[in-house]
Amino acid sequence: MELKIPPDLPFIPFDTLLMEQVLSNLMENALRHTPTGTRVEITVTPQKSAVMVEIADRGPGIPAHEEEAIFSKFTRSTHTRMGAGIGLSICRVIVEAHGGRIWVETGGRRRRIQVRHPRRGDTPSMIPEKELL
Repeated sequence: MELKIPPDLPFIPFDTLLMEQVLSNLMENALRHTPTGTRVEITVTPQKSAVMVEIADRGPGIPAHEEEAIFSKFTRSTHTRMGAGIGLSICRVIVEAHGGRIWVETGGRRRRIQVRHPRRGDTPSMIPEKELL
């Protein structure tokens, strides 16, 4: 795993436990679906009004017609039988509750999950349980 975080990263308001869950789910997925010995890269890039977090791997990728569907509850990509299919849907709820956006891009032999998090805004103190499930 390769981690790229700039030393001058600005303060980003978020609920620590919730964002830890998002990053943990995304890293676990990347490691689970990437061939052994293949690098997973985590890159954090500050932008004018947001911070981008990209988790890139060299796994099998996500078919183009599934790039949005994998964020739905109980949905898995057709290339895997692992998991219950709720991890990415929970990630989306958490990221959107923070005013951010999460999506996947697949190109060639590279898959990227990207999270765009605003640099300013209110930090949610709790997400209603009904939104998680």
